[in-house]
Amino acid sequence: MTSTAEIVVIGGGVHGASLAFHLAVADVGHVVLLEKQHIASGPTAQSGAMIRALFNTRTYVDLVVASTRMFENWDAIVGGNAGFVQQGFLRITNTLDAAAIGGDLELTRKAGEPFQMLTTEELSQLVPTGTFQKEEIGILFPTGGYADPFRTTVELADAARRHGAEIREGVQVTDIRVDGGCVTAVETDSGT
Repeated sequence: MTSTAEIVVIGGGVHGASLAFHLAVADVGHVVLLEKQHIASGPTAQSGAMIRALFNTRTYVDLVVASTRMFENWDAIVGGNAGFVQQGFLRITNTLDAAAIGGDLELTRKAGEPFQMLTTEELSQLVPTGTFQKEEIGILFPTGGYADPFRTTVELADAARRHGAEIREGVQVTDIRVDGGCVTAVETDSGT
């Protein structure tokens, strides 16, 4: 068990596992991920894991675009199968207001991600069993889809290990020591 590390990642959800993976691949120093329970035991495992480039900030849109490319090439980049199903993502709405649809389509357009506006008639053709109001329209993101959040996270953590990261499960962080604006120690229930 390591008692020193250049980088400590706290939390073994999809964000923590992804961060540990990317840092380990970049070989920026010894990476230790600390998770109080087990990998993907928190909100990640309960996620719908929907993947679509529709958000209100360009940063999130860019992250989704990069993540989509990563999911499309998962086996070559990470290894294995994240359970990615790229069947498209359909948002049904009666307005194009960013707050109402959960994102700014102009940001999606600027990021170069494709989407298609669908009329009520086109929605009915796409989803023949659906019932749509005449004022409803659809926004189809053809590169969207979903992934298995548990498998995604576990595979990222396993790949981080293969690249030299240390993953410690069942370790609760109890304090973070800071000196001069820099983290000097991470205290856990099993030591510092």
